[in-house]
Amino acid sequence: MTRCPPKRDRECLRDDHSDGPGGRCIDDGHACLIIDTDLPFGTEFCVEGTRTGDRLAIDSYSEYTRSKDALTERIESLKKE
Repeated sequence: MTRCPPKRDRECLRDDHSDGPGGRCIDDGHACLIIDTDLPFGTEFCVEGTRTGDRLAIDSYSEYTRSKDALTERIESLKKE
């Protein structure tokens, strides 16, 4: 029997993070990934790293601040739903 290593993908996510049953995770509305870095709560981040299954090994991160135009666009899209 030969075991293949899990598939690894590069990811860039932007959103908030929280503690979950599997540990600290980041959720962008499409995926919730367990992360290996302690990021401060209450701040959105843009993170880049390597995804393996439901885990993300973060290589770099930066604080993400939405522009007024991006917020207005998001509000308008929610009104249509």
